[in-house]
Amino acid sequence: MESKRRGWWRWIVLGLLPVIGYGIIRLVWLNDGLEENMRGMTSALTIAMTILLSFLWTLIFITPNWKWRLAVGVAPFVFFTVFFSLFKFTGSEGNGTPNLVWRWEKAADETLGKIKAEAPKEKIKAPEGSQDFLRFLGNSGQNRVDGVTLDRDWKAKPPREVWRHEVGAAWTGFVVSGGIALTQEQRGPDELVVAYELASGKPLWSHSRAVRFSESQGGDGPRATPTIVGERVFVMGATGWLACHELASGKMVWEKDVLADPVAKNPLWAKSCSPLFVPEKPGGKDEGKIIVSGGDKPGPALLAFDSKTGSKVWQAGEDGASYATPVLTMLLGKEVVVSVNATTVTVHDPVAGKILATHPWEGNWPKCSDPIPIGGDKILVTAGYQMGDHLLQAKAAGDGMMLEVVWSGKGMRTGFNNVTVRDNVAYGIDDSILAAIDLKDGKRLWKSERVGSGQVLGVGDLLLVQTEPGTILLVEGTAKQSKVLGKLKALDSKTWTNLCLAGKWLVARNDREAVCYELPVK
Repeated sequence: MESKRRGWWRWIVLGLLPVIGYGIIRLVWLNDGLEENMRGMTSALTIAMTILLSFLWTLIFITPNWKWRLAVGVAPFVFFTVFFSLFKFTGSEGNGTPNLVWRWEKAADETLGKIKAEAPKEKIKAPEGSQDFLRFLGNSGQNRVDGVTLDRDWKAKPPREVWRHEVGAAWTGFVVSGGIALTQEQRGPDELVVAYELASGKPLWSHSRAVRFSESQGGDGPRATPTIVGERVFVMGATGWLACHELASGKMVWEKDVLADPVAKNPLWAKSCSPLFVPEKPGGKDEGKIIVSGGDKPGPALLAFDSKTGSKVWQAGEDGASYATPVLTMLLGKEVVVSVNATTVTVHDPVAGKILATHPWEGNWPKCSDPIPIGGDKILVTAGYQMGDHLLQAKAAGDGMMLEVVWSGKGMRTGFNNVTVRDNVAYGIDDSILAAIDLKDGKRLWKSERVGSGQVLGVGDLLLVQTEPGTILLVEGTAKQSKVLGKLKALDSKTWTNLCLAGKWLVARNDREAVCYELPVK
């Protein structure tokens, strides 16, 4: 009897383990300094460790004999065998929460048929009220659209749905030139670039490559957004295929494997940078260079190709690529390319790729947000995963330049969204919540709507916010506050893709569906 009483402490310890685990998780979620995805990963690790320790404690101290120990020891293997026979992971939410489906369930893109394109008999006309949206984050590459005045009252004048249809898997945004809207898709074993008619959503042409990128957390298919230059379109595939097509017909002009020379490893979450066009002469139209990031480190951070022929012009840096797209801007009166790399921010001469300035930005987590020029020879760089945000000031240094830190903070932890800047305020998504920071000092001005891992696009003095669940918000954002003016339930599943606003024509998509709206404008 005395022995049995002494054995109760083993059950008490077993009961305390989940209590301790719960306490750790509570402390993690009360820590505002940790981002949501980091809190989620820490919580998942805590749960796993609690289960493991409880299992070992039960096996060693609770089970009365070898038969029970054998039964307890075998039980987890039986459970996981059955579990993984029934379920599989198909990516995760932005906060790291895994998505589970039945193992026999096909991916949505694998159920789609081949695209039946109808070649137009005459040139596709741009619909009334449309404008070009030629590249990732808009024509300027600064995540905003000017020259469009949206109506603020969506209740009195609701957006009109023009078309909606299924698309293949991808986190690729749309771009628009005239009456043609382009995106990239994954349909079964093939990665495609597809042209649709903006006014109707009908496919005009498609070009496929027999390659499929699949990754258990980020999902399947291409990530980069096409770039339209004149009568050509440039696309970056998930595995590093850079291609040039005729805009009107889709005919292949040239293609290159950017990871082949020099040989480089594809980044874990795939090639995600959109091609950057740098004209041969300032203001030039279609002759110049296409600049893209390289592979995983070590290796060149940037590579440049002739836009007409695809021949390689230069490569630069040894830091390896990030998931961001390089930008073309002016610093100290010079046209330069600014690139966020694996562990640095670099400034390059676009003619020969020479590195003019390097700023260290260490961190093993992915950097996905593009550098944003804000005027005054300043560059804003943001990231998630505890790497924070930094305002960098370019200053002359000998025959080159240097990047000096004006301030550093954690007021805009962007993860894989991009900010938009207006009147010295940066608007974006800080750890799943819509927020604004003052660019004078990096201090947070406000936080408002929880939107998940969505995207923001500046439109004049308003914001269009694509939430992760699929709803689009029309937001009035100022330095003092934000106000939601309208809501549009555009999509109804995980949406990580950037919006495309071509005049009053708004095109949104995720990895399953695309939709086009005509927005009310003034």
